[in-house]
Amino acid sequence: MTRSNHTIYYTDPGVKRALIRQDAPGFSCLVEAAQNLWEAYIDGYLGERETRPDNYKDFDQYHRDFGTVDLRNELRNENILAAVCLGIEIARTDDKFTGCYDWEFCPWFLENCIQVGTQSVTLKHDWLDRCEALKDQEKAA
Repeated sequence: MTRSNHTIYYTDPGVKRALIRQDAPGFSCLVEAAQNLWEAYIDGYLGERETRPDNYKDFDQYHRDFGTVDLRNELRNENILAAVCLGIEIARTDDKFTGCYDWEFCPWFLENCIQVGTQSVTLKHDWLDRCEALKDQEKAA
C-alpha cells in the first residue's frame, strides 16, 4: 500500500481497481475488519461444530502447516482488510443488504471471498463481483 495526496493505492488488482479514490478505508475500519475476520475464523473454523464453511479444509491445512500466528497475519493483509471495508459498503448500496457486519458479512466474506493456497491466503479474483451480488440479498447466505 502506498499513499499519494490522501489516495491509497493497494497492490492487489481487485482492490486497486475498486479503491483508487479519496475515501479509501480509514484505520478504524481496517482494525475492525481484522478483528471481525479473526473472530469469524475462530467461531466458524475452530472447535467442535456440526457444520463447517466450505473452505474449512483449506484453512485447516494452512493452520496446521504454518500455525496460528501466520494465519492471523495473512488475514490482516492490507488488501484483504480494505476489500472487507469496501465489500460491506458495496453490499449496503441503496440499503439493500441489511445483514449484520460482524456476525453475517465478515463470516460470509471469509468463506466466499478469500482463497487459501498452500503458501498464502489471498482474495479470490472475483471477490468484488461476489460483494456486488450480495447487495441483492437481505442477508448473507
